[in-house]
Amino acid sequence: MIPVLLSLLLWAQPAATALAMHERFAFAALVRDSLVQGNLSRARNYATLYSYDGLFEDTGPAEMNRLNAVAEADSISEAAQILGEVAVLCGSCHAASDVHDGKPEDYPPMGSNLLARMGRHVWAAERLWDGLVWKSDASWLAGSAALGLDPFLTPAVELRGLEGRLSVVQKLAAEARGQTGWPDRADVYARFLGSCAECHRVYESR
Repeated sequence: MIPVLLSLLLWAQPAATALAMHERFAFAALVRDSLVQGNLSRARNYATLYSYDGLFEDTGPAEMNRLNAVAEADSISEAAQILGEVAVLCGSCHAASDVHDGKPEDYPPMGSNLLARMGRHVWAAERLWDGLVWKSDASWLAGSAALGLDPFLTPAVELRGLEGRLSVVQKLAAEARGQTGWPDRADVYARFLGSCAECHRVYESR
């Protein structure tokens, strides 16, 4: 009976760790999506909820609680920088634990209309995030390449005066392709999130 119980405990431990990691990732993704939409208040709220969940205290490196700092961020850019640091910590832990994922198995949406172009934009953003979280060069490079495919400009977008902001995205795509260090990549990613937030705020206000 004892060997059976011991086996169950040994099986349950990694399962519990996986559950905690998935919940941790869910909070980080909620913070990320809030920042993309330019909603700092909502990002802070999610970070606060994360800080009160004791499940994370005994799981993974203590540095992972860095996400809590988003709750005190004074700006989108500051919160995005913190999130980038958290993503790098995720990737370092995954690499040290020999846990791998983040290999892009699909392709960015093709097409020239606004919907297709923004679909590529979202696809690229997801691959950059995967690259950081899984410490995957393949995902990071796929994302940076897709981000630079075209300027995402159509008449519908140009009428809203977003040309200057979207040109920043092209510069960030080029910078992302040239970065090889993960902290530097996280910095580029943070500035990319900030550009997303700025563009969305302008677009929604018109």
